[in-house]
Amino acid sequence: MRIRPFHPYQDFISLTEKLVLRKENFIYMIRSMVVFTMALSLLLSVAEADDWPQWRGINRDGITAESSGYDEGAWPPKHQWTINPGYGASSPLIVGDLMYVMGSKKVEKKDTDTIYCLRLSDLNAGKSLAQATVWSHSYRCPLGKGAGNDNLGGPSSTPAYDYDSGCLFTLSKRGHLKCFDSPKTSGHIRWEKNLRKEYDPVSNSWDHNCSPLVLDDKVIVEIGDYKKGKNGYPATIAAFDISDGHEVWHAGNSKGGASSPVALTVEGTKCVAIRSNGGKLWVVKASDGSVVVDYSWPSSIPIPTLTVNGSKILGVNSYSGKGIRYLNIKLASPGYDELFTSKHIRNNVSSPIIWKDHVFCTDCPDGYNVYKKGPLKCMSLSGKDMGQVKWTSADSDNKDVFGHGPTLLYAGDGRILALNAYNHKLVLIKADPSRSYSDNRVASTVLKEIPVDPKNKRTDPGYTYTMTFANGKLYVRPQGGEVYCYSMTP
Repeated sequence: MRIRPFHPYQDFISLTEKLVLRKENFIYMIRSMVVFTMALSLLLSVAEADDWPQWRGINRDGITAESSGYDEGAWPPKHQWTINPGYGASSPLIVGDLMYVMGSKKVEKKDTDTIYCLRLSDLNAGKSLAQATVWSHSYRCPLGKGAGNDNLGGPSSTPAYDYDSGCLFTLSKRGHLKCFDSPKTSGHIRWEKNLRKEYDPVSNSWDHNCSPLVLDDKVIVEIGDYKKGKNGYPATIAAFDISDGHEVWHAGNSKGGASSPVALTVEGTKCVAIRSNGGKLWVVKASDGSVVVDYSWPSSIPIPTLTVNGSKILGVNSYSGKGIRYLNIKLASPGYDELFTSKHIRNNVSSPIIWKDHVFCTDCPDGYNVYKKGPLKCMSLSGKDMGQVKWTSADSDNKDVFGHGPTLLYAGDGRILALNAYNHKLVLIKADPSRSYSDNRVASTVLKEIPVDPKNKRTDPGYTYTMTFANGKLYVRPQGGEVYCYSMTP
């Protein structure tokens, strides 16, 4: 996805120079200043608000330019509306006034996936899901492998919207990859593929969970075919042309996991990285899929998405007890420098956030079922303190714990939103490594509108949530089917 980064200062200077260098008459200068004021206002509004067009936000890192709303008096966030698009853990996408969200429901007693395009202004005006629907597209799809454990069923892949082509990409539990070519107005499908029929993937416990990545006219997804499958070759990951869906390249020979690919630039070369279920980290060139890194990274089922910091990659897992790893990727063989490994942060589900050469993530070393533990930790990624924990939420001053699967978002005013699925507590934390956690803790609130799953009353973090933050609104999605909207502005 090619999005020009917004630089308020540079854009301000460029526009000013264009005005000053034009030495015209006084009337022209007055008109120019009016245009300048309007343009500056528009630029600032863009700087303050982001869409959420893919998994983990506009840059796929869990970071938004928007304010948490605390300084503006918006805490606790106010509940605005609730909809139920169906079961699943797929994050809602926000593109302007539209929301794209996937869910699974029974239709004529059969599991059916539906992708909805909803008008947010209608939802904000109090209209129902049906009344706010611009279009929807449904197809038969089982809840997925392991659906008997109700934190596992329904679509887990988050769609991706591409601004260049105007296309929307979705992936189901059973490998239905679809390209919608006019998603703002209709559910017309440009092309679709059934990855299970075209390849021979070896499913993990949760089938296809990868969220598509759009990069340079290609959509990239995990396949998980580690043998010479139906196409005669293994393919851990593959890229498909946006225009017609033909395969551009494939790479890797390990089983599929539950993570998603990320983009990074290495020495000027665009690359794609993903962790697979075969205990591998793959880094390949985005242009042709040629392998840059084939790194052994033991893990049963990697779930957290890799976090990119320039040409560096950070990943974390707990199932195999290996904890956190930080690598610098390079083009020369063997393709990486291992900067450090540490067991001070071990996590099964939550994807880390990197901000100013510090990583923020929960540490849940006791595994999946010990959900009343899991402090939030801040660790240094640079200098002599690299790999050292700067603070933890389980210190003597505060006992906040988040389990293995909280959702973390970093807001543009320097604060982290951490949502704990165990007690539905949303905690606001200042991301300052020089202070203790108790000094960084700004506020907390329990999102009382979120009910416990009525079928089994579970309250542990296996009942996963996702969060989407866009245009002054926080959207919380538990796997039980609902989407809750909260206002982050006064």
